Amino acid sequence: MASVVCEVIKHMMYKIDIANIYLGILLHYLLVLAAVLIFGYAFNWVNQLPVYVLAGMCGVVLILCCYLDISRVKADIDEINGLCENRL
Repeated sequence: MASVVCEVIKHMMYKIDIANIYLGILLHYLLVLAAVLIFGYAFNWVNQLPVYVLAGMCGVVLILCCYLDISRVKADIDEINGLCENRL
């Protein structure tokens, strides 16, 4: 359930046009962290892990996911540029 909520948050963030990329990443992180903490309190994850560990885990996962998104977009751009060069 937490993963589905985080995926919905990601799609919401794509629809919101935020001029500052860092503000967008921070807002995305805070929304995901809020979802994780809500699920943490609901399912007693917080009793097993301190809140700062959950926040750190969310940060690491967000950084890795951002890197994968950037890599995927870069590969798509390279493919499109290659197709454009072949067309000329």
